[in-house]
Amino acid sequence: MTPNELLQKLEAFDTALAAYGVSKFTGKELWDLRATIMEDFRSVPFTDPGQRKDLWQRFQDGTDMLRQKGALLQLENEAFATEAEEKIEALQRRIDALPPGEEWTKEQLAELRAGGNELFDFLRQNRWPSRERRTQIWDRFTACRDRIKALEDGYYARVRDGIRERQERSAAITRPFREALEACRPASDAAALPERILALLQVFSERKLPAEGMSFVQEKEALKTPLKLKSDTLRELRRLFTEQRSQFSREDATETYALLSAIQKEMDAAWTAYKGERQRRTEEWVEKQKAFRTMLQEKVQKRLADKEHLEKVLLAKKDFLPRLEKRLESQRDYLNKLFDDLDELKQKRDAAHNFDFRQRMEGLIEGKLLRIQEVEQDMTGVQERVATTGKDIEEIDRKIGKMAEGIAEMQAKVEEVQRKMDKGL
Repeated sequence: MTPNELLQKLEAFDTALAAYGVSKFTGKELWDLRATIMEDFRSVPFTDPGQRKDLWQRFQDGTDMLRQKGALLQLENEAFATEAEEKIEALQRRIDALPPGEEWTKEQLAELRAGGNELFDFLRQNRWPSRERRTQIWDRFTACRDRIKALEDGYYARVRDGIRERQERSAAITRPFREALEACRPASDAAALPERILALLQVFSERKLPAEGMSFVQEKEALKTPLKLKSDTLRELRRLFTEQRSQFSREDATETYALLSAIQKEMDAAWTAYKGERQRRTEEWVEKQKAFRTMLQEKVQKRLADKEHLEKVLLAKKDFLPRLEKRLESQRDYLNKLFDDLDELKQKRDAAHNFDFRQRMEGLIEGKLLRIQEVEQDMTGVQERVATTGKDIEEIDRKIGKMAEGIAEMQAKVEEVQRKMDKGL
């Protein structure tokens, strides 16, 4: 080795020394490099004693700097280890800070986990004063992190237990509720409905939940109109589901609501078919009444000459009859408008995507149905008055004698047929 080569090694030693504690150079590497340079000094032939002295002095200065930096880094590493221990103790105190009897919340555990992750990143720095110290601190941190994991495991075990308990509670009410819904299908046997509702009300009673408004299902008279019974029951089940939705799990609530909506569509279709069939029978009946009316009118025409002296009395009654019929016609037009409004509300309800809006439409539909019932009852009263007027006419006709009695009866029959036709239409 030449003096120049030794100088290059000294320069490399100075460069590494400058990076000591900053870059990848470690104390061991620098001390190994120093030992190599020490050996080289013994083998280099110096021709200039001054050059050897200068290089040796430079080498000694580097050695002193190495010792100073090593001591400084050791102090810094000790401070790092002490800080790490303090951070671990602080994390342990946070774990021990929860009062006895209280449970950790998800947010609190997340904060602990975040603190543990932050401490983990801090400990990953390679700044340990010794291997033994590093192992000791890492063991303490691992034990602390294991405690956090145990707390998290306990929390999620409680969460799973709560979910399982809610699912069991939901299943206990979902089964009888869906069985009651199935009994409301238009094609199902209405005789099974009271038993299904009774089983559901028993579950509500055991949980001390309100379930008013279902007593009509147990009435024997209700079975005489099965479609109306199922429709009314379905409406009450929808109300109970809305009021007690919290008793169902999210999955059970979604499936139950889908079943309820599907059965409601079946019910709407059944009512539409029922009204269509009723309309068909009415039209057939009207045609028969028209033929019968025509026959009566022909007989009346043959005896018109015999009833001339009775027209004044009969006219008074007939003047009153059109007023009643006009009122009946007005009520019929109003009833048709109510049915049109009902169809429009049902369309809005079926197209609704918002649960609250759908419930509001259900309420409007119920109100419209009540109004329709009131109008039909009023029309029945008017029709009864029309019938009464016809009977008055018959009574007056009978009083005028046997000659006019046959004509009066036929005339009354013509009017009666007309009234029935108006009612049927």
